[in-house]
Amino acid sequence: MHAISNLDHIFTRQLNESKLNSDSCEEGTLTCDRNFQCDVNAVCEERNKIRKCYCNQGYTGDGLSCTRTAPPTDCYDVFTSDLPDGVYTIQPTGWAESPFQVYCNMSHGGGWTVSLVQLNCMHSFL
Repeated sequence: MHAISNLDHIFTRQLNESKLNSDSCEEGTLTCDRNFQCDVNAVCEERNKIRKCYCNQGYTGDGLSCTRTAPPTDCYDVFTSDLPDGVYTIQPTGWAESPFQVYCNMSHGGGWTVSLVQLNCMHSFL
């Protein structure tokens, strides 16, 4: 048997007949003895008879807090993570080179990648 962290113990329930009716997942909230809001990059569901918040693919964490394991693929990927305008490191799908920085604009539907073609050294990107 492996050790379970205190946080896991708080919001994870081994499902059995006595707890099946009292534990629930609804709209990203896990309800046991208390309510827990899953991270925006997680889902509340049952897996292997354990109901808890699980991080989505491409994220790691305890379900209450999930961190991206790889750079976003584009600014729309950043937008869906509910982040503000700014400079982000992306790695487009199929791009074999290192990730690179771009400016992401989240206005007008969000997820716009702003690029600049530099013709001379007189203008900087930022």
